[in-house]
Amino acid sequence: NCDTCAANFMGNPTAAPAVPCTACDDAADCNGKGNSTSVAGSSSCTCDCDAGWQGAACDACAPGYEGANCDTCAADFKGNPTAAPAVPCTACDDAADCNGKGSASSTAGSSSCKCDCDAGRQGATCDSCAAGYDGANCDICAANFKGNPTAAPAVPCTACDDAADCNGKGNSTS
Repeated sequence: NCDTCAANFMGNPTAAPAVPCTACDDAADCNGKGNSTSVAGSSSCTCDCDAGWQGAACDACAPGYEGANCDTCAADFKGNPTAAPAVPCTACDDAADCNGKGSASSTAGSSSCKCDCDAGRQGATCDSCAAGYDGANCDICAANFKGNPTAAPAVPCTACDDAADCNGKGNSTS
């Protein structure tokens, strides 16, 4: 009958006036940032956007991407979309990046997230106790340190001081 457009073509040959079937065009339909396709009988093409792009015409950066070419990770995202192979931008995650023991963040363009560790924690992924802290959860003071990190408000662990703790007349230990 030739009254519908084939797959990957768009138009409406039975409309008044008729809209001829034309090929879906990646550059025209998707700004060259995706693949333009349609199913048989469709009057329009749809875009399957490339990584980093979104929108009906692939004309906006996807969440987590920024820059003129949507090829840079936004703040609080990590990845390397221009690497070969590309590493997509994903959100920094406190649990995954900092073992749930700190806050993960990044600046725009970062390939990794940095951790701001909770009190008593240290390391790139907050996986060890800071100096002066001990215990499985780094929530007690180590030997020769004083404080109460679990109190409300917390009292940080600090080194015992002979002069301050014993008026200079003995050795301070904990």
